[in-house]
Amino acid sequence: IKEMIESIGNFRYIVFLIDEHSRHIFYDFIKLKSEAGAAVARCIAAFHATVGTPVDPDGRPMQRPRLRRLHSDREGHLMSAKFSEFRAKEGLHHTTSPPHDHDLNPIAERIIGLISESAAAIRIHSGASARLWPWIIAYAIDWHNGSISSVGSSTADSNITPHQRFTHRPPAVMDLASFLCRAVALLPPTSQHKPSLSGRGAVGAFLGRSRNSKGSYDVLLPYNKIITTSSVMVDEEYFGMAPP
Repeated sequence: IKEMIESIGNFRYIVFLIDEHSRHIFYDFIKLKSEAGAAVARCIAAFHATVGTPVDPDGRPMQRPRLRRLHSDREGHLMSAKFSEFRAKEGLHHTTSPPHDHDLNPIAERIIGLISESAAAIRIHSGASARLWPWIIAYAIDWHNGSISSVGSSTADSNITPHQRFTHRPPAVMDLASFLCRAVALLPPTSQHKPSLSGRGAVGAFLGRSRNSKGSYDVLLPYNKIITTSSVMVDEEYFGMAPP
């Protein structure tokens, strides 16, 4: 769990879940630390919904992987009786790092550090407000999962992306336009006024994929209004918020 400033949308914390074998990252944003256990449960549900089915050398499908072991720091809400009941119900073996010693959770700490550095670079380059950090973090994670990277001590194939190691499908990244480049989102018919010859699009800035709407994207409009749309055009040569 990583604490941040209060974001647009009033989020304060990020919960990371990292698959040790593939280095694929799952994440969730929460407003209160008391929501940490529920956030981990949502990440585990995403794991089970998206993990690929391996095949044997003859091409026959093998058993679909399930999450069986969870390693974390000693965050209080992950040590609670309620979360213990959840682990028992899901059949999860839970181990923790010693108190105040994050060095014994090296994979998570290293990857979280990498995402933090990438997110900082994205924010500085684009001129984004720090209060947009949920979209910046999500954008950095989308690129991490879709890019070839080191696997460290894992036995996974280092020549493919974390997404492909985990799902057994190649990633799609062509839709990840530059963060905060100019974007024109198609307005819904109820927001269009043809008699006044108004435009059918709203001009804003590209925030990346929508987390909760498949095939859609988030666009930042004036006054920090964020809309989700499946129809958007981008201009990656114009960054209205970037420093000169």
